[in-house]
Amino acid sequence: MQNKFILSILFIASSFSLFAQTYITNVTIADVEMQKFISNQTVVITKGFIASIQASNKIKILENATVIDGTGKYLFPGLTDAHIHFFRVEDCILVLMRLI
Repeated sequence: MQNKFILSILFIASSFSLFAQTYITNVTIADVEMQKFISNQTVVITKGFIASIQASNKIKILENATVIDGTGKYLFPGLTDAHIHFFRVEDCILVLMRLI
C-alpha cells in the first residue's frame, strides 16, 4: 500500500512539469527565412514545443515558469543535413531496415 502511495505522489509531482512553461528571455533569434537576426525576443516553450516567440517587453511570464536568460545568446532553428550517399547495395538495405 505504501508503494502505491509513493508512486502516486511521484506521478502527480512529475505531471506538473509536463504542463509547465519555459521562457528563454532576451535572446536573439536567427530568422533563416528573412536572413536576419531579431534581438530581445522571448521564446515560450509549452509541453516541450515552441508555443510562441514575442518581443521580450511585450510578454508576461507566469509565476511558476522556468526562465532561462538568453542575454547575449543566439537561438537558431534545428538544421538537419539529410544528404547521404549509398556506395553499396548493402548500405541501402541497412538504411531501409532501420525505417521498418
